[in-house]
Amino acid sequence: MSEKMKTLQVNQFNHDYLITLIYDQCKFGESQYGPWKLYGVEYEGVEQGVFAEEPLHQQLQKYGKGAKLIIRRNQDNNGQLEWQVTSANGNTQQQPKQTVLKYLAPIFIGKWH
Repeated sequence: MSEKMKTLQVNQFNHDYLITLIYDQCKFGESQYGPWKLYGVEYEGVEQGVFAEEPLHQQLQKYGKGAKLIIRRNQDNNGQLEWQVTSANGNTQQQPKQTVLKYLAPIFIGKWH
């Protein structure tokens, strides 16, 4: 992810943000404010980063590069917050990541040579 990538502020409650994941995994680290997780997304045709709180990260990590998703930050009448992540095509199944073969291929190739 580019160091100059814009940051998408997903702070409007009960609003749908249509995004496309542009990487299979997030970047993560720690700052003076604690641990962070940054996802690269495309939103309204612009590549941006989304800092994901743990509940949002738990849902986003189920999807891989190219997944078109709707993320929504809900707040109920009692003030409780909840992240909702759904597939933009209406399919409730998560899109599997395509990175598994990358890790398995060297293991199998080594055994055959």
